[in-house]
Amino acid sequence: MKNISGFLSRETQDWVVDGLISPEQAAAIRARYPEAPAAASWTMVLFSCLGAVLLGLGLILFFAYNWDDMSKYAKLGVVFAGLTGTHFLADRLTKREMGRMAEGIHLLGTMFFGAGIWLIAQIYHLNEHYPNAFFVWALGALAMAWARPSVPQGILAAVLLIVWNGSELLDFDAVFHSAPFLILAGLLPLAILRQSRVLGTLTVAAFITSLTMTAGILDDDLVPPALFFSCVAVMGVNVLRGDRSVLPPMKGSFPFSGGLVYLLLVFLFGFDEFLGGFSILRLGGPLEWIYFSGPLAAAAAVFFVLILRIRRSAGGGRLFPETGPLTPKADPLAYDPILRTHMGNVLGASILLLFAQFFHGPAEVPIMIFFNLIFLCHAVLFLYQGCRKRHIRLILLSCLMIGAQTLARFHDLFDSLLARSLVFCLVGAGFFVFGKVFTRDDGTMEADGGRA
Repeated sequence: MKNISGFLSRETQDWVVDGLISPEQAAAIRARYPEAPAAASWTMVLFSCLGAVLLGLGLILFFAYNWDDMSKYAKLGVVFAGLTGTHFLADRLTKREMGRMAEGIHLLGTMFFGAGIWLIAQIYHLNEHYPNAFFVWALGALAMAWARPSVPQGILAAVLLIVWNGSELLDFDAVFHSAPFLILAGLLPLAILRQSRVLGTLTVAAFITSLTMTAGILDDDLVPPALFFSCVAVMGVNVLRGDRSVLPPMKGSFPFSGGLVYLLLVFLFGFDEFLGGFSILRLGGPLEWIYFSGPLAAAAAVFFVLILRIRRSAGGGRLFPETGPLTPKADPLAYDPILRTHMGNVLGASILLLFAQFFHGPAEVPIMIFFNLIFLCHAVLFLYQGCRKRHIRLILLSCLMIGAQTLARFHDLFDSLLARSLVFCLVGAGFFVFGKVFTRDDGTMEADGGRA
């Protein structure tokens, strides 16, 4: 249960009435499970921000309808009145301790700021390089994000920075090598300050997206390895930090921050059409090598620390003494063999991809077989972990992975119809068996701590 404190409060009162426990014992039980923070305030933020976005779009369209009939000074008055008025109203709401609603009004003001950039350019017929407008808008949202500090403003800034970088790369082939690091340096500290996993995840995703797009403009062969090793590095950092990370926590002994993209790439590397389509041996200038070696070096450094952490854990020591004694929450690697197996597979896939860059031809077939085996190993681990801990999402993910692997290998691994029928029968029977094992106790299924 996500909010167990209310349930325990009612139950312990009944237990005291029934004479099962004393009032002191009931109080001690309730003290072990403090009440979770109320979600209503963040619900207000969500609806306020959505309302602000929709209201802003509606007002922009309304003025656009009458735009041609307005004078230049009336247009400027509308732009600046909307910008200053929204922020003034939000400031008054904040002083009246209505900060959650004020968050949405401030976001509306940032929407008006972006609209004002385009409208002023239209008023004075400025044919400026249009991605610059997204960049200035993003800087305004970033400034507001740090001035408050505000998670919704940070989310808007991340989206606008990606739009700016993407429009520069795709429409003008303009490469800004600082763009990924501007996203990371501008937003990740804010996510840590606000302890926002949503903003942290979006920041890392935006950083990897920007880095991969930039690498792809330099050379298409850079995209798969740059994306793969970036995701591997994120997964390793998530494992090292555990539940203390601003990234999403591990679900079912697998670091899902970056993990889903990693699984998709491992699946694709099992095909000759994808694995044989790129090689770093064809890279030319130093920038291409930097975009390949940078994510690779980050992944290698993270795995070096992971290996040291495992060795110290096995020896009873600590890699970081200031973090306190090792516990399952502080150091999941020391207590979770399934997580270690997952990360061992990740390390194996990383070495295999690096090996595949230099050896083609006859070596491609065994490399693809190993990628298929690594993918299936992850799927089996998900299935085992899901059945053992009754996590329905892990079981569904495992079934999807095994089903996708079976369908993908339908034509190239099994020429005989009899062999194909046997494979499908075995996979289908396996799903029935695991379903029976999963539901034999009470017929209920726990979904990541909840009930489905």
